[in-house]
Amino acid sequence: MKISFTKIDWLNHLVAFFSALLGILIAFELDSYREKSQENEKLKITLTAIRNELENNLTTYSHNVNVLSHWLEYFELSKKFVNGELKLEQSIFERLKKSNPDRFQSWTIERIESDSFYIFLERKIRFQIDVGPMSNISTSSWQAALNSDVLHRLDHERVVLLTQMYDWVAKDIGLNDREFNENIFLNEVTDIDMLVDYYKVIVKVHRAKHDNVKRYYDQVNWKL
Repeated sequence: MKISFTKIDWLNHLVAFFSALLGILIAFELDSYREKSQENEKLKITLTAIRNELENNLTTYSHNVNVLSHWLEYFELSKKFVNGELKLEQSIFERLKKSNPDRFQSWTIERIESDSFYIFLERKIRFQIDVGPMSNISTSSWQAALNSDVLHRLDHERVVLLTQMYDWVAKDIGLNDREFNENIFLNEVTDIDMLVDYYKVIVKVHRAKHDNVKRYYDQVNWKL
């Protein structure tokens, strides 16, 4: 009796095997590439949000330093000695405003009663305050980045620079916005020195914050 064996086409089997293996590897690489691209896009969006947030904070610091410095200068130049004491002088005040309308366009001192907000200086003279610090400092984009896993893809140097900037943003200036409103705007304040001292603190601290945040900001490579 003759026994026959089916001939196995090993070459075709090998080709099919390696073709399937190659397909699996390609699919795996595509998934890996897609995942990496998505992570890079998330990092790009996060980094852009952080950059915009820091730029907004820098703009706020710069605004507060410039506007409040001008107001303090205006206030100091409007005073003169009366009976050995420095007091605001309406004529000087108005002359400064007239000579510098671009800088001092909306600040007034008057003797007329009004429903507008005023800080009382003396019984007869009242000083209208319509300039104040911007308070839209934000850290929400940075906090969102910290609470996600996106920053692990960023190099150590940039993470350090970002951390240093937000450390400066978080530094306390003493009186917060709520306390400021409660102590000044919601009460009848008879001594403007409290407001002047507070503005001086803001100018000093925000100038330091602006300069240090800007120093680190300029060192960051914002491109991916």
